[in-house]
Amino acid sequence: MVRFDRIVIGAGIYGLYAAIRSAELGKSVLVMDCGENSFQKASYVNQARIHNGLHYPRSLETAIKCRNYYRRFIEDHKDCINENFDAIYAVAASGSYVGAREFERFMGKLELDYQQIISSKFFRSGSVEAAYKVKEATFDYVKLRKHYVERASYYGALVQIKFGCRVNNIQYMDGEYIVNGMYCAPFLLNTTYASVNQVAKMLTDDLIKTKYELCEVVLCNVPRLYLNVGITVMDGGFFSLMPWGNSPLYTLTSVHHTPHYQYYGTFPKFECMKGDEGCSERHLEDCNTCSHKPQSAFEYMMSIVNKFLPDSHLIKYSRSLFAVKSILSTAEDDDSRPTIIKKYDNFKGFYSVLSGKISTIYELDEILG
Repeated sequence: MVRFDRIVIGAGIYGLYAAIRSAELGKSVLVMDCGENSFQKASYVNQARIHNGLHYPRSLETAIKCRNYYRRFIEDHKDCINENFDAIYAVAASGSYVGAREFERFMGKLELDYQQIISSKFFRSGSVEAAYKVKEATFDYVKLRKHYVERASYYGALVQIKFGCRVNNIQYMDGEYIVNGMYCAPFLLNTTYASVNQVAKMLTDDLIKTKYELCEVVLCNVPRLYLNVGITVMDGGFFSLMPWGNSPLYTLTSVHHTPHYQYYGTFPKFECMKGDEGCSERHLEDCNTCSHKPQSAFEYMMSIVNKFLPDSHLIKYSRSLFAVKSILSTAEDDDSRPTIIKKYDNFKGFYSVLSGKISTIYELDEILG
């Protein structure tokens, strides 16, 4: 039996942040991940947007939380950030949950600086009610992963990361967690996001009520008009076109077509789970290496984009990224996205974290010390 002060399951940004923060406190940490490298799932497959609160006019609490962490995250990850573009938020002329004046009042509550622009510069005539230039950044996935890997390696033997290490069994005995019968610690942190309930079920039936989505992020090339520009059309079944970190590619997502499959239940269950490649309700594999992943919804996304952007026919598909996304089942009513750090009454030192926002990693400080 190999003993540690803490065991962390999941080597995404939440897992590595927890390991580094623990090492700063002199704690020995084991990070376990079933993948071949860090940042392979949710920390990789996303818009790379660092939310400044603008995305959540129907959930002021979520917006304020994003706003509060925005500057801190950028300051802590300066070399990984792209702020060299104009972030443009537009309110659709029809079908939006919020109007332009309501969105302006919302930005005022957040104390956000914004500048209304002439919408015809980027948008088709009559497609948006108003457009605003705001401040929002994206992160560079490659640089961010390197940042965390190097920081973890700085602590030497205090932080050990084991890849290709699937968690099959967890036991709780005499105040310690025994994982796979090999490693033990009095503190266990589950940061597996879409697999959060799959891991927790090994100890308890006290699980998080979730909705699962198998999502696609399209990577594409954009015409000159949209270079160094990020476009987000609010607030309904619309789309975002954002710089993918410091790469020449842009991410394209849409509210209705980014999720290919949805499932309400304790564990993820999708029609693409064939069972012959190890992906099941009990264990999720990497969607990007799976032969059963869905066909791209790029053309469907573009059917939305075409209604708003005049040069949309010049947007060219490059490739797609797929991952399973986990959302609180109660979050659909007001579009809230709280960060949940779940504590378990009968298991001292065991925590699960569920968050869809990369900048809220700092909320882990509450349990890490």
